[in-house]
Amino acid sequence: MGSSLEDVNRRIDEALAAFRKAADRAIELAKKPRLDVVSLAQARTQATFALAAVGASFKAALEAARPGIDDLGRDVPPPPRR
Repeated sequence: MGSSLEDVNRRIDEALAAFRKAADRAIELAKKPRLDVVSLAQARTQATFALAAVGASFKAALEAARPGIDDLGRDVPPPPRR
């Protein structure tokens, strides 16, 4: 059984909040001139994974809104060749 639109919208909100938190942390760490590069790279990686979760939540919302679409590229015809 698929998820309701309310559920997937809630997941998008949660994923966005997690991304904002991770991105804010990475930005704050970047402001510290004496911070080691490894810590900053780890924070950036965490923000990147959080952003990927936003994309996955968005894809789930599209699927919930229009069941049967697992890849938007299949639903859109290719552009005409010139």
